[in-house]
Amino acid sequence: MKTPKWKSILLGYDFFCQFAYPIIYTIINNRETQHKAPKEGMSFMVGVQVERLLINYKTLEDFKRFQAYGTQELSMLEDLQNEIVENDSESPFYGIYFGENLVARMSLYERSAKFDDYFNPPQDYLVLFKLEVLPDFRGKGYGRLLVDYAKGFQLPIKTNPLIGQESDKFWEKIGFEKASYNIERDFGENPFIWMPEGVKQAVQPPAAAVQQPNISAEKEKKKENKEKEN
Repeated sequence: MKTPKWKSILLGYDFFCQFAYPIIYTIINNRETQHKAPKEGMSFMVGVQVERLLINYKTLEDFKRFQAYGTQELSMLEDLQNEIVENDSESPFYGIYFGENLVARMSLYERSAKFDDYFNPPQDYLVLFKLEVLPDFRGKGYGRLLVDYAKGFQLPIKTNPLIGQESDKFWEKIGFEKASYNIERDFGENPFIWMPEGVKQAVQPPAAAVQQPNISAEKEKKKENKEKEN
């Protein structure tokens, strides 16, 4: 069976952010056998539930209402039309419905400890992106509810929110902290991380510590060469 294109999009998304960093992904399946995962439909607000979204035409139609609709969703639709994935198969998206309408969603996938540059000790961690709540439903706690659901897997979480004061405040308010910036690891990103108890942020060398040519030594060498020539 061919690899669904939406999984390839996840690979391409992170490769774009991480450039030459090797990537191994495992979409969260059967997490209950590996970690204590939240129960399906688990809710932190009365009457509101977070659900694992299925790949079907209704879900993909609902996605069109979100600003972050793009290549990943279009690839899911193409995979569904070409019968590369079965109707109602699991997606990496989780969401909240208000009545029959999807009003909030996020994409959540797992990255291997082998390539963990954010946490100490290195371990499997979650990458959260495409967190979005429709305008008419913002300010009601739906975004926080989705993030709390992700925390329920008890794995560290990394996200890359839009750069901006309001965005930063939101993530800090719900327990995330800005990762120590490293130009090689984080170029083009604005990483925020959340760490469960016992996990610390990995110590990253400052950008200035990245190997740079020793200008003084080069000048001295050139001076010595000129003196020899004379």
